[in-house]
Amino acid sequence: MEQRRFLTFIALSALVIFGWSGFVMPMLFPPPPKAEKLAEKAPDDQAADIAKPAELQPDDALVPANVIAKAGADANQPPALAPERVVEPPKLQSFPNRQILLGSTNPDEPFFLAVRLNSRGGSIETIELNDPRYRSLDDSNQPVKVVGDDPLLKLKTTDVTIEAIDRQLAALGLSLAKIDWEVVPGSESPEGVTFRFTSPDGSIQLEKAYRLPKVPGLAGKEPTKAERDNLGQGYLLDYSLTIRNLTENPREVRYSMQGPVGVPLENPENVTKYRDVRVGFVLPDGESVESSHQSATEVLDAESTGKPSVWTRPIEYVGVDATYFASLVHPVENQIKDRTIESVQSQVTYPAQEKHFSDVSIELTSVPIQLAPQGTGPKAEATHHFQLYAGPKRAHLMAAVGAADVTEYHIGWNPFFFLEPLVRLLVIPMLALLNGLHALGINYGIAIILLTIIVRTCLMPLTRKQAQSAQRMKEMQPKLKELQKKFAGDADGLRRAQLELYSKHGFNPLAGCWPVLLQMPIFFALYRALSVSVDLRRASFLWIDNLAAPDALFELPFRVPFLGWTEFNLLPILTIILFVAQQKILMPPPADEEQAMQYRMMNIMMVMMGVMFYRVPAGLCIYFITSSLWGMAERWFFDRMNEWYPAKPVEVKEKKPSAVAKFWQQALEAADRQAEQARQMPSAGANSSSKNSQNSKGR
Repeated sequence: MEQRRFLTFIALSALVIFGWSGFVMPMLFPPPPKAEKLAEKAPDDQAADIAKPAELQPDDALVPANVIAKAGADANQPPALAPERVVEPPKLQSFPNRQILLGSTNPDEPFFLAVRLNSRGGSIETIELNDPRYRSLDDSNQPVKVVGDDPLLKLKTTDVTIEAIDRQLAALGLSLAKIDWEVVPGSESPEGVTFRFTSPDGSIQLEKAYRLPKVPGLAGKEPTKAERDNLGQGYLLDYSLTIRNLTENPREVRYSMQGPVGVPLENPENVTKYRDVRVGFVLPDGESVESSHQSATEVLDAESTGKPSVWTRPIEYVGVDATYFASLVHPVENQIKDRTIESVQSQVTYPAQEKHFSDVSIELTSVPIQLAPQGTGPKAEATHHFQLYAGPKRAHLMAAVGAADVTEYHIGWNPFFFLEPLVRLLVIPMLALLNGLHALGINYGIAIILLTIIVRTCLMPLTRKQAQSAQRMKEMQPKLKELQKKFAGDADGLRRAQLELYSKHGFNPLAGCWPVLLQMPIFFALYRALSVSVDLRRASFLWIDNLAAPDALFELPFRVPFLGWTEFNLLPILTIILFVAQQKILMPPPADEEQAMQYRMMNIMMVMMGVMFYRVPAGLCIYFITSSLWGMAERWFFDRMNEWYPAKPVEVKEKKPSAVAKFWQQALEAADRQAEQARQMPSAGANSSSKNSQNSKGR
């Protein structure tokens, strides 16, 4: 009986255990999701999962889903002939997010740059200039960020993409740019750091190494202005990418690297130079460089059509420049003999409503890299070196990366393009003169005034002749009025008589234009210098805090319709008032109604110029105001000279006309005769017709 009860207890216990483990437990505690389900989670949830301790993560979730599926599918299959055996497949480790500063924000330190790196992607977050001269136009307490000026941009400079690794990370909703890289122990210092990342399957290891050495010769002392303007090494950040094969099989790898992102576009409403993609191609001789550029508008248009620009020629440098600053990447390896970059593609990183305000960048793609199996020596890894120039646009500084030609004094379309060669020649000496005066302790505003005085002094012989011509015109007024009465109704006769009178008195109506025409190249050269020179950026004078921008006396309470003005600029208004006053004083009185009409048209043009000049740099308005005041004072002085020392009356001589003048006079007379005959022919024809008609009636 006892045995029967014991057997019954055993049977019932087994039945309960079987039912509990087979039916109740699966219902109450379902099995964890498979790796394929993890891919459907949000990226942030995945990142949180990775941040948890490793023991909470299922091992099969740390390797790509496709690897698991293949392993399961091939479980009953015979092994492949040459399987890729991972030496030691590591787990995907998580590392804390870190920000690391290279260089210094202190201008007293022997660094020109402050580079902030982020372990998220091992990329460059920002690059600041610690020179006190380079402060933000919006906030003078903030330094200029040559890279990473817009924190909202998703792309980061030096982000790397490798398809073989990103495909594995995509299963976890991550990428090489979104995951934190390991800071290699012992590599961190104010002058450099190295980030490291190993692919989830343990087959590839990457290392990004950054180095910002102290500027040679500056250790222990504060850099001077001259040193900052002449030592290009201080604006170079060295970095490299190392790709290491961890398998026993050879493999081929290709990477893409993000170029400079977030180059600042300052005062975009009032500048003529916006962001451009700059590329310098190495010519076959290995030394010469051919440059090219693409505007933000062109980059945006090309990308909108689905055909972004791709350059495949060997490059010396590539990057982005704006009005005053540039950020350019230079591959260190010789791209003719040892090419590392196969192509460069322009891209839009932030499309603006106005196309030319868009933020643009570039992406570099490497050549295919052949890696030998692990353990075969240096061939199992490859390192590509780069230099990143981040600084002001000074030709001799950017020459360190072969980009001296990026400092182009470009202001866009120029209606006086035929003056272009002369303007280019004048810009550099004009800047040298302004900088030389400033080096003597003279404010840039005063330097512009002195420059104007120098120019007007050189033109004084011409303005003297202009004053003499105006005086002769005034003396000829009675005779001109007599001619107008004599040739009333005969415009051609009046014109010939006036020219004859001008010739007798040695008066040239165009003589007064020469001072204006000769100043035009100087005007354009100064306009360019003010528009692109980083030295004149934020140069203050009186109430003006930036001579390279409009004076902006105060904010308007409204936006001017059609013109979009939001600030009151006083200097352009003063400039136009002085232009009109100068014209009233300097121009001779009109000789006839036609000339009076010309003067009225000139007044209308002055108003139009006021609209065009409203947003020109304040330094240019200072030039015009000084020039106008000088011109009026000069005319007053010449008039007083004529009163104090009256000139001898001009002897009217009958000049023997030259051969050209004689020919021209004969041509005019022949044209007049033909015109007279043409006028008489219709009347003659009409008389003939009338006679014929009378004859026919008589018959």
